[in-house]
Amino acid sequence: MRTLHLYKLWCVVCGVWCAAPIRQSLKVAINYLVNSMKIKTSIESEWTYSEFITVLLSLDRSTEAQQYLEWLLENQTSTVTEKFRRRDKEINLSLGQVSRISRITDYLSESIPSYTTDRKLSIVFWMRVGIHLSAHYSENIDNLIKNYCEWKDDQGRDYVLIAKQKNNTSKDASYSLDAFISRGAFKDKSKAIPEENWKIIKATLLEIKPKSKKQKDPFQGIGKNKYTELKKVIEIEIERSSINNLRSKTGPSGKCEYNSNREELYRELLEKYKLTLTISSFKKAIGDFVKCYPKLNMPNIKNKKDAFLHQQSHKNEEERKKITSLDNIKRLSE
Repeated sequence: MRTLHLYKLWCVVCGVWCAAPIRQSLKVAINYLVNSMKIKTSIESEWTYSEFITVLLSLDRSTEAQQYLEWLLENQTSTVTEKFRRRDKEINLSLGQVSRISRITDYLSESIPSYTTDRKLSIVFWMRVGIHLSAHYSENIDNLIKNYCEWKDDQGRDYVLIAKQKNNTSKDASYSLDAFISRGAFKDKSKAIPEENWKIIKATLLEIKPKSKKQKDPFQGIGKNKYTELKKVIEIEIERSSINNLRSKTGPSGKCEYNSNREELYRELLEKYKLTLTISSFKKAIGDFVKCYPKLNMPNIKNKKDAFLHQQSHKNEEERKKITSLDNIKRLSE
């Protein structure tokens, strides 16, 4: 009969002394320490050609493997078999992977002939290249997408644009990152893979100060005298009730209502009261006194109930305007 030997060990998981088989306890402790010592490595914003291939194909990141990969990129004319034979036997690269690398670099050679292994380019640029390889060359870019998303969720949050550089000084064109990457889906390789050097640009967050509201002109830009003249004419008309389609004080905020357009009202007031205002000045100010219904759809008011409902509709409309005003929308979105 086998005896199970138990040992008292300090459990790094529980934080107490535990009795457990020594092998099991040590295994738990070692796993905990390994996981706790893992350091999150941030993904760089710029990659070399070899780094792009490494991420795209999930290749070995050892120094030997990277040196061999750089040699592959610099010797694209060699056959796949020759390339494979030149590798160090300890490098974890299969013939199929070497063949895949050659296939990709041969395809891209015309579009990116001058990109040496030590030249760093934006991760956004390489993502666009990857989209093209996926869309028209059936390459699996899952690992590339995973890396790009991790970058975008981390330091990539600060970047909003990518701009074309000329001599690293002047910017000729710029796109949002999404718009730039999506162009990789073009079937035409010359359109999908840009030849120029592109740099990602960080967002400059500016404090947007609200524009100071201009004080409203109480005379609607027509001057005090003309405004006063129009006001007096409307007051006289309310007393006389000589215009059939003009109804007194049933509109919003106690305004009059007129069942036609402003031009027709101007013509009637000009005929009856010899207004000195021009039609242009009249249109600017008449809204302070009269609500016009150019479509001849002024509601009928036959009794007190109609009058109450009509006034209520004006209040509802005013409330709707307040709620949907630009100032309120800005406030609610904050």
